[in-house]
Amino acid sequence: MIRRRFVKIEEGIVPREEFDRVVPRHLEYVRALNAEGRNVTDGYWGGLGGGMMIFDAASPEDARAVVERDPLVAEKCVRCELKEWRIVAEPVEPDPDDTAPGFCHAALRVRDLARSERFYVEGFGLRVEWRPDPQNVYLTSGADNLALHETGALADPRSPDCSLDHLGFVVRRREDVDRLAERMRERDVEFLHPVKDHRDGARSCYVRDPDGNTVQIIHHPPISEPRNLGSKPRAARGAGGGR
Repeated sequence: MIRRRFVKIEEGIVPREEFDRVVPRHLEYVRALNAEGRNVTDGYWGGLGGGMMIFDAASPEDARAVVERDPLVAEKCVRCELKEWRIVAEPVEPDPDDTAPGFCHAALRVRDLARSERFYVEGFGLRVEWRPDPQNVYLTSGADNLALHETGALADPRSPDCSLDHLGFVVRRREDVDRLAERMRERDVEFLHPVKDHRDGARSCYVRDPDGNTVQIIHHPPISEPRNLGSKPRAARGAGGGR
């Protein structure tokens, strides 16, 4: 499903006290939209009196439904206008090395989407970026993206014929490996290899996700430095023999 960008431009039409009474529910609604992957930006004009909300929707009908469910609209605190925003230019962060920005996306086929989503959200702190339909969800750490696609029957990822060796979550500090390993133990996750130090200075452990995929939790100094890593554990995909 292709997402399109829409803008709700609004003007307050009730007394300030009445408007402020509804604002907490509006903000809760905005958080729920972002949890759905709507990519909402919301705010008000510097001189007050109105504001706007920018969000993703699949169609004008979907966008209207989003607006109508907003508590500020449902309780007639604002009058608003809905526009589709067709972006023609946006800033691009320059790459000082003029090289590829890194491996920032992986996708997994899973048997049970809800079970796998819980594993990566509760275990690794990922959050939902976009849920296009009941069979697919896109998770993010803030720096990376992991797609989960429910397909039912799967080939055994432990088979020697499987080309994916493992996924890796890179953490900032050595002690974060032990912290996440303890979280895995609390959830009765299967360990393939316990926490250990490697000859290249890395520290890691390996666990299995609900579909049998091997997941490495790793601190590796050359890529775990704050300047090289986002705010959350960063997902990277590995293929081959590992460490």
